Amino acid sequence: MLEIKRNIRLIFFLFVVALIFASCATTDIKNRLAEMGVKNASVKKTHDGVTINLENIMFAEESAVLQEAEKEKLKKIAEILKMFDENELLVTGHTALYGTASARKTLSEERARAVANYLVSLGVIEKDKIKIEGFGAEKPVASNKTKAGMAKNRRVEITILDIADDEPLPLHDDTEDEETEED
Repeated sequence: MLEIKRNIRLIFFLFVVALIFASCATTDIKNRLAEMGVKNASVKKTHDGVTINLENIMFAEESAVLQEAEKEKLKKIAEILKMFDENELLVTGHTALYGTASARKTLSEERARAVANYLVSLGVIEKDKIKIEGFGAEKPVASNKTKAGMAKNRRVEITILDIADDEPLPLHDDTEDEETEED
């Protein structure tokens, strides 16, 4: 019985330490983003880890091609993400309520993949430690009835994972390999 009580105390202690670390990490990331002058980004603790929300991230119209200004923002964020090189990352894409559900889902996946691939190219993380998922307009954070709300919903989120979760899409797109092998 004494051993069980010790184990319970140890588990509770580790849980508290993890919460404190996540809280400190969230605050540290917020402060670093502010110091670096990264605009339209927020940080929050979620059940999956710590999420950096990039609001109104800019791509070429109706595409997944990152604009140069966004690449500069991602370079700054990459410096922060390198501090968490032991963790896996989840990059999720979101769109405003515009077009068909299928097109929104595809575009959000493509945009998440573009950001993830860019982070890999910067040496932030290995390809096998980053996952992507596209939600289309399924998870709005604001009303889609105004331009400002739509801008907030058009976002990419980068989560530094600290617990196992459902398996999102892998970064690697097998259809691209199939096309390459046939060429």
